[in-house]
Amino acid sequence: MAFARIIRQNFHNHPEVASNYTIEEKYLLIGLACSADDFGKQWNNEANIKSVIFPTDDVPLKWVRETIDKFIGHKILCLYTIENTNYIHFPLWFEEGWFLKQRIDHPREYQQPDCPECNTESKKWDELHYSRVTKANRRYEESM
Repeated sequence: MAFARIIRQNFHNHPEVASNYTIEEKYLLIGLACSADDFGKQWNNEANIKSVIFPTDDVPLKWVRETIDKFIGHKILCLYTIENTNYIHFPLWFEEGWFLKQRIDHPREYQQPDCPECNTESKKWDELHYSRVTKANRRYEESM
């Protein structure tokens, strides 16, 4: 997992968030962003999600499931299935101006399979890898 996530200043007053979600739902949304891999993907299992985001809180699994389904319905999350396992990801993870953002300086290989519809990782990996190689080459050239 990445070590940092960016929650933009417009998160709390963004119309998509402010008018649709309770404080608890916003907290879950931020927790999902923190627990996602570098490409915004994670296993869609409410028990696992609850244990990561609300480890000691008395949060009903039903509420976690219903809230995730709400995010999927609002297209904050995208649901996909690979080999009978459900996953979710943030389809706008790398979009400029979106209220949750991931910036990757040192991309890691994916932990979860890529969404076959969005192909977020396959679209972004070459760009990120190229950027990393370019930075390394530039540092090497500067040291000479």
